[in-house]
Amino acid sequence: MQKLRPLLTALFMVVALFFGACTSHPVDKRIHASIIGTWQGEETGAILTIYGDGRFTLEKAAGVPEGTVIRGKLERGFDDVCIIYTTPASICQSSAGIYRLTPVDGRMEAEVLREDCPARAAQMDHAWKLLNMTPKPFPGK
Repeated sequence: MQKLRPLLTALFMVVALFFGACTSHPVDKRIHASIIGTWQGEETGAILTIYGDGRFTLEKAAGVPEGTVIRGKLERGFDDVCIIYTTPASICQSSAGIYRLTPVDGRMEAEVLREDCPARAAQMDHAWKLLNMTPKPFPGK
């Protein structure tokens, strides 16, 4: 059993990283305060507004009818963020995409770590520029 312990520990860590990345943890404001705000995609011009409570809206997204606002939530998973759409009848509503969002000097890089929804991946630009650090209150309920 002693010889198996390191192997079992390593296996547990891999499983925890894979499945634990999108567990329901509230967004830690100290870690994610730098991504709160309104961002414009440098590739598509989409508008992503991230609120302090972990919710977000995505407007002018690629492949979505004009005027459509996608709503969702961010869940913290270790160093990464899980992006989940919550708009009724939205694409990929039952799955989460795992991204690393890295803000530096008014820009935010979005690196896809795991995404099973190609349409959502196409809606998320790889680079965003900061428009406003303090987003307006989350619309509606």
